[in-house]
Amino acid sequence: VTTKDYDAMKVHFANSCTNRFCPICSWTKAKKDALMLAVLMEAIYTEKEYEFVFVTLTIPNVVADDLEPSIRRLNGALSKLFRRKIFQKVNKGYVRKLEVTYNDKEYITKEMFYNARSYFEARELYIGDKNPNFDTYHPHIHLLVAVNSSYFTSRDYIKRDTWLKNWREVYGDQSITQVDVRKVNSKPQQVSEDSTFSQDVTKEGHF
Repeated sequence: VTTKDYDAMKVHFANSCTNRFCPICSWTKAKKDALMLAVLMEAIYTEKEYEFVFVTLTIPNVVADDLEPSIRRLNGALSKLFRRKIFQKVNKGYVRKLEVTYNDKEYITKEMFYNARSYFEARELYIGDKNPNFDTYHPHIHLLVAVNSSYFTSRDYIKRDTWLKNWREVYGDQSITQVDVRKVNSKPQQVSEDSTFSQDVTKEGHF
């Protein structure tokens, strides 16, 4: 449905396939999930005064035939991480999502190079060179963790290198180099519906 001047539109009814790889269904679900997550974060921040840490846990790219076993291994490693005391001491609740991206660039583009400069330079690869990750999949976990407001100044604070060390151990791969850890804005109402966290394909929440 739309306004008379077509300056605003809204979906009134649709026959959705609900396939997680359908771009339209995924986009619709991402919008709903983002709104739900924003409301959830605001309530927790207001009632519990918890802060939030956003963690991305990665593994090396894999070919199509190795994708399914790699995802099983990824989920198993995450379960092991959750059982470690270092995580249990700070965790007040979490939301996790699995995201799988596909690399369709045969050659290294300018954007790719500057987004992962250290990775390419370590391998002496530059813009225009053959992309070693072409036609591979990159499964990774986005993790939103609720923590006490004192977490960032306490002795229980987990540094990025400590996250990496523990993730390497539970996954069993010392070649992993990428773990991203950042503090989420303490004003949850500013979470965007188009945030990276809302674009993923599966969700499991525990609060």
